[in-house]
Amino acid sequence: MTDDRRRYQREVERLLEQIRERVRELQLLKVRGARGAALREHKRDLSRTRRELAALVAASSL
Repeated sequence: MTDDRRRYQREVERLLEQIRERVRELQLLKVRGARGAALREHKRDLSRTRRELAALVAASSL
């Protein structure tokens, strides 16, 4: 496996782990009764990380 491929794989794994963590955080907040504004920043972070992963995957398929 090339260094570029390893770097790509590590970055994908890192982003996937961040997504899992953010989803868990959101679930916990919701269970604890958080609503609206309390969730907004967490949802924004999750969306940003998902977009970052999508861009990485799209760029690698060129």
